[in-house]
Amino acid sequence: MTYSPAQLEERIRDAARQIGFPEAIAVIQLRRESANYRSDVVYGNFVGGAGERGLAQFTPGTWARFGSGDHRNAYNPDTSLAAWQRYIQYLRGLFGEDYWKILAGYNGGEGHVQRGTVSSATRRYANEVLAQAGATAPAPTPQNPPDPTPTATGINWWLVGGVVVLTALVLLDD
Repeated sequence: MTYSPAQLEERIRDAARQIGFPEAIAVIQLRRESANYRSDVVYGNFVGGAGERGLAQFTPGTWARFGSGDHRNAYNPDTSLAAWQRYIQYLRGLFGEDYWKILAGYNGGEGHVQRGTVSSATRRYANEVLAQAGATAPAPTPQNPPDPTPTATGINWWLVGGVVVLTALVLLDD
């Protein structure tokens, strides 16, 4: 079945509600994963650099753990959402309701979150999804260090000697 973007978002919201996961985070995450519900990403032809496929962009290894059947089944949005639910539930079992860790585990692998070796790209992913969903990221810790790269908001933060340092870029209109 082919869905309109609005129908996909409603299916995502339903899937999130079924497992008690925040709908806004789910929508922003899967909109991002699917390149804004791009048809070739959601329904077929597009394969990411690590072999990612479908609405929820499952790699072959993650699909083998949480998907159903052949990895090409990830191009069915309903099958992909069911696998997404199973994976999110698994990550919640590891990280509770720490949505930053759930998103970081989803994007970069739960092992990296557990070892505190989350990449800056994955930190940025989790922070941006939470910010766009109107949620907040947890305070930085050694396992969740701040991302020293610029963000879309123009606000940057670093951990220096145990102190969080914030900088902001403010652009004024003439």
